[in-house]
Amino acid sequence: MSFVDAPRGPDVQLADGLPALPDSPLAQSMQRSGTQVISRTLDVIECFFDVPERGVNEIARLCGLSPSTAHRVVRALVARGYLEQNASRNRYRLGPSAIQFGDAVQRHVSD
Repeated sequence: MSFVDAPRGPDVQLADGLPALPDSPLAQSMQRSGTQVISRTLDVIECFFDVPERGVNEIARLCGLSPSTAHRVVRALVARGYLEQNASRNRYRLGPSAIQFGDAVQRHVSD
């Protein structure tokens, strides 16, 4: 499940299909985990600010993630074009979506 699909707010449902109360521990936990996914995703993107390429194990170590979690985040970012894989080296680098994002920031900041 990607962070876009993650349950949040009053839409959170229990396993039996009943809605969880927005203030319930389950709902709060699920909301925090959605925030945690976003934070982890940004951590992964930011670890490319100072070097052009990194491997999954290096990303995991730098971001304080397990290798499997780092791999899931990396795969989601690859799918959206924010990272791309250098298949010959089995490493990742910023992709075209990250470049477009940076260009948009540059245009809007200079207005």
